[in-house]
Amino acid sequence: MNPPSLCCLLFFLCIACNKEDDHHITPILQPVVDNFFLEAQRQSHDIKNTNDFTVTFGDLSKEGKNARTYYETRTIVVDSSTAAYKRDPEVLVFHEMGHLLLHREHKDSFIYMDMYVPGYPVKVQLWVPESIMNCCLLPDYEFDDDARKLYMKELFSFANV
Repeated sequence: MNPPSLCCLLFFLCIACNKEDDHHITPILQPVVDNFFLEAQRQSHDIKNTNDFTVTFGDLSKEGKNARTYYETRTIVVDSSTAAYKRDPEVLVFHEMGHLLLHREHKDSFIYMDMYVPGYPVKVQLWVPESIMNCCLLPDYEFDDDARKLYMKELFSFANV
C-alpha cells in the first residue's frame, strides 16, 4: 500500500472511531433496558436492540410525570426523584419502551387480581391495571411473580412491530 493510500485509510478509520453516537443509555438504567430485550425473547418476540434511542434521567416535576417518551428524538426521560421510580424503575422504563419500540398506546382497562399489599400478610383481590401500558399504575402495590408474568405477556402480545 502506498503512503497516500495508507494516510487516507488511517484518516477514515480515525473519523469512524471518533464518530459520536447521539444515543446512549444512562449506565444505571442499562440493566433495565437489557431486561426489556431479554423479556422480549422470553415472550418469543424478535426485537433487536438497535441502540438508536436514549434512556436518561431528567426532571419532569413541572410536567407532573414519572417518565416520558420524546418520539422525535427517540429519547426516554425518567425522573428518578419520583416514588414510582424508587418503587420499581422497571415498570417505568418498560412502559416507555412499550411506547417507543413496541408502538403501544395507553391501555387503561382494569382487572381483578390477587396481589400482595403492604401491611397485609396474604394476597387480596384488587382492581388493578390490566396492562403495564396503563398510565394509572397504582402507587401502593408490589409486583409479585404472577403479576409480573401477566404484565410481561400482555406487553409483548400486543406489540405493533
